[in-house]
Amino acid sequence: MILLTPVSSTLFSQTVTDSVKCFKLSVVKQIAKDLVKGDSAMAELNLANDMIDNLNDKIDSQRDKIIAYERLDSTYNERIQLDSIKYSLLNNNLIEVKRELKKEKINKVKYGVVTGIVTTLLFLIF
Repeated sequence: MILLTPVSSTLFSQTVTDSVKCFKLSVVKQIAKDLVKGDSAMAELNLANDMIDNLNDKIDSQRDKIIAYERLDSTYNERIQLDSIKYSLLNNNLIEVKRELKKEKINKVKYGVVTGIVTTLLFLIF
């Protein structure tokens, strides 16, 4: 048997060391292993929790980016619709202007023909 004495401050920080108890060496080794494993498990758990927090922060950041891109997409779609309406109106106006221009050309030709006939008649008369 071996006398149990504190080996490290973290190793026996979980029990009260007021009294002296005797344990077999194998039991002491197993207690030390279990305490170290427990401390390692706590450190691993803390590390895993930190990693989860970091991942949650990244997810929130990505979610914010997605929302921003969705708004941008919506804005672009609205602009495309407005531009489509604008170009449709411009096309309709262009067609109307072409019609009016064609009418003016026909009227000019008619005026020219009538003026020519009148001039010819007046020339022949005098």
